[in-house]
Amino acid sequence: MRNSTVASNRADILADLSNSDLDAESIAVRLLVPPAPDPLDTGSMWSAVHPVPADRQLSIHPDGHTAAARWWTAPPADMSIADTTEALRVAISEAVALRTGDEVVTADLSGGLDSTPLAYLAWNNYPNVSAVTLTGMTEDDGDTGVALTAASMMAGLDHLMLPVDKLVNTFDGIITPPASNDEPFFGLQLGRQAQIAEQMSQRGSALHFTGHGGDEVFSVPSVYLGDLLRTNKRVGLDHARGLRALNKWSWSDVVNLYRDTDSYQKWTNHKFDLAPERRSGRSTSRWGEAAYVPAWVTRDALQYVRRRFENLDKTLTPHSPSPAQHQCIESIRTAGRISRLAGNIYAQHGISLAYPLIDDKIVDLALRVRLHERGTPWEFKPLLRSATAKIVPPELMSRSTKNDMTEDVYRDLRSARESLREMCENSVLVSMGLVDRKELLTACGIQHAAGLSLPSFVMTMNCEAWLRSQLPKSHRKLEVHL
Repeated sequence: MRNSTVASNRADILADLSNSDLDAESIAVRLLVPPAPDPLDTGSMWSAVHPVPADRQLSIHPDGHTAAARWWTAPPADMSIADTTEALRVAISEAVALRTGDEVVTADLSGGLDSTPLAYLAWNNYPNVSAVTLTGMTEDDGDTGVALTAASMMAGLDHLMLPVDKLVNTFDGIITPPASNDEPFFGLQLGRQAQIAEQMSQRGSALHFTGHGGDEVFSVPSVYLGDLLRTNKRVGLDHARGLRALNKWSWSDVVNLYRDTDSYQKWTNHKFDLAPERRSGRSTSRWGEAAYVPAWVTRDALQYVRRRFENLDKTLTPHSPSPAQHQCIESIRTAGRISRLAGNIYAQHGISLAYPLIDDKIVDLALRVRLHERGTPWEFKPLLRSATAKIVPPELMSRSTKNDMTEDVYRDLRSARESLREMCENSVLVSMGLVDRKELLTACGIQHAAGLSLPSFVMTMNCEAWLRSQLPKSHRKLEVHL
């Protein structure tokens, strides 16, 4: 049989067709938190499967030759909120209206500033809507009250309130993954998402709206301050006062951002100056956090990461000349990847999962707004508020806070610890030589103070769960380059 060029929207399908081996280097890269920069963190988990970059489109010619042409370039952030509001308002309205039809529609109604307007717009286009609200995730719950107020404004709404203590443990999606994906998941909640999908399926849903991605599209990393101080000191100092309070920065952090003019290439070289149990770089570095290598990652795994980085083209360029805009784009792309993985769960129940806020048109319009306007410390998501002002009741967009879900996560970690410990004891990552069993068991037992420790542990366990879902399909060897 002659060689053929085959494309798919799932890498695992191509891996099966090509009998490809899992790639240890790619798995090692996924253990880093914060993630390695694109394209390291977006690579395939298999040696013979190659991803198409997110800003390229693939063409396959009759002779099997392929070409990946650029279809998207980051727009300049040179417009005001006022200049963009009307176009964004239309784009958000159309993103909801164009999806709704004769099928049964359901929606998240968290009470947050992203899902609430989408649920309202879905109801406005299709009155027979069911909405779901999770309650009890934190004692200081500001979301549920807003969700109830929103529901009272939607006549005929079927409003399902789901207490989280009636749902599976947050870590259940790691311990018992509800769907097979072609890469590890990035966080938690997959088990609960499966339960929500089942509930929505029972209501006949064919389309479910969610506001995930709104944080990434309508917020800006605080490192925009460095460039702002260099271009507009008066506004920059005003924002510095607000950002210091929000981020608990010292004035030396602000000065570091002002002085930091490192190129992207210099930063990537520094980011990968890695050593176990050390986080390199300043927390306020303009291009992002340097990678943290948790104590349980072995030196072999670290060697794989270094080699993968060294094999990169040294002309690697950022998504945007602006460091903050570059980080926004990376975050939006990560949100898109998460949406694809979560969408597989809903698809098992015959439901299409819709993320309107990360539609191309909405993303492009948001990225056009000047960073210090859409990321101001003096107002929460001002661009989204402005765009929804005439199409959503103002009382539903009055929030200036966001629920902190860590209470729910830490509570569930305590009850899931024994199951996680069993996974650590019999770890595939350990058998691969990427993780040290003793250190991982120690991490499983500690309380995980605030910071990177818990996200690192969660990412490691997601990789472990993903490997377990893949290995039973075949007994292919791991491709390891020493």
